[in-house]
Amino acid sequence: MRFLLRLPLVRALYQRQLLFPAVVILLAIIVLVMGALEQSDVQPASTAESVSDPVPVEVSRPVGRADLEKTPLTYFSDYWVQLAERTGPFFRRVGSDQTPALIIGPKLLLTTIEPALEVISSRRRAELLGELPLLDEVTGLAPSLSDSYSYQLNNWNRDLGLAIFDIVGNDQLPFTLSDPGSMSPGSYVAGVSVSPDGDTMITPGFLVQSGGEGAGGLAVSMDFSDDQLITAIVDLDGALLGVSYLHSSGRRIISSTEMLVLFDESQERVVCRSIEVTDLDPSVKEFLVLEEGVLIEYVHEEAFAEAPDLSGGDVLLEWGGERITSAVQFQGLYDLQESGAMVPFRILRNRRRSNGEILIPDLQCDPTDSAPVRLDQFGFVVQWSSRISEDSVEEGAVSGWQVVAVGSGSAAARAGIEEGDWIVSVRGIVLSSLEDGEAVRRTVGETEPFMISLRSGSRSKLVVLHPQIEDEVSQNN
Repeated sequence: MRFLLRLPLVRALYQRQLLFPAVVILLAIIVLVMGALEQSDVQPASTAESVSDPVPVEVSRPVGRADLEKTPLTYFSDYWVQLAERTGPFFRRVGSDQTPALIIGPKLLLTTIEPALEVISSRRRAELLGELPLLDEVTGLAPSLSDSYSYQLNNWNRDLGLAIFDIVGNDQLPFTLSDPGSMSPGSYVAGVSVSPDGDTMITPGFLVQSGGEGAGGLAVSMDFSDDQLITAIVDLDGALLGVSYLHSSGRRIISSTEMLVLFDESQERVVCRSIEVTDLDPSVKEFLVLEEGVLIEYVHEEAFAEAPDLSGGDVLLEWGGERITSAVQFQGLYDLQESGAMVPFRILRNRRRSNGEILIPDLQCDPTDSAPVRLDQFGFVVQWSSRISEDSVEEGAVSGWQVVAVGSGSAAARAGIEEGDWIVSVRGIVLSSLEDGEAVRRTVGETEPFMISLRSGSRSKLVVLHPQIEDEVSQNN
């Protein structure tokens, strides 16, 4: 370093404190010169005529649902519209009110209980009027809105407020069921429903509770409308996680795993049986020295106006005069019994045999107080009732003889008699008790016109009934 200071130019720059700036300038000049030399080694550029416009290169990038969840697309309509288009074909409509239903199996529909109650009411009316042979062709099927398929009631659950219908026709493409327990809270979900006009509607939301074991049920954060009778809750792939629907107690949500319980029961029965039985184990038969009989598993006591003489644990030996050999045989015999009929039975209890009678409840396991009185020549049925139906507007009447079924086009229908009317008097005889029903029974087979007084709500009416001739009765039935 000292020998450099001996140079006159360096010593002069050092004394004037210009040595460091001079070094920096020298280095900058060297860098510029080297850059110029390197540039001169590069090939000359092509002419302007040979240069084409730059074309962006498309990069192949896998698109995954996880990427979508992290982007703002989940908050806009494009993706949800596409999801609605994919899930819309999984809806149908059943019943006279065209209630939306979900295809949850190749031949199964899930909907609210209202269409089922409509069919049950029709079955009850057909049973009372003696029209059961026409049931499968007339009242057992609910036509769809816009296709050639029909739907037949399979099963219903009054506690859940849901019903299952069979699809009569070709297999349909159903929803794919997915377990919500496999999803984490906060995951995006959507509610898919059908508007009254038939348009598919979708409502974005997210999972609050997956409904896994011990979790207390499926819960979502979503704005449901009262117009949405039943809404399919789906994931971003369109798989069914659960269903939201309107119940008499408010809106409910059931997960796909909870729905499986209803599916398992869907093939068991389509009417409520107040007595449930099972076959006896061979060892039990041998111990009790029995060749026939079935075990009564459960008796729906709420289905009877008075406590029945049957109870769980009894062995049912005879029913309606028939010896019982199997549970299947008993179910067939039970279903043949008319609501309100008095059926004799024979049981074994504590190794003692006893006889009794039981009054069959209706198809919904609602108790009946008496057998219905069918007035075929007038086309209507009456029955003693000790309670008011839920849809009754009658005030103060807690019991009486009530019209429970009216045949379409019958003499009663033409005279203005309607289902739900209360009979005040027949031929001037006031009907105020169960025993007064004898006045009604005397009109069975009546060939002369007579007057009947009725009350519908808070209004009264007088009706003169003219018996139908046999041809008219056969046409109406």
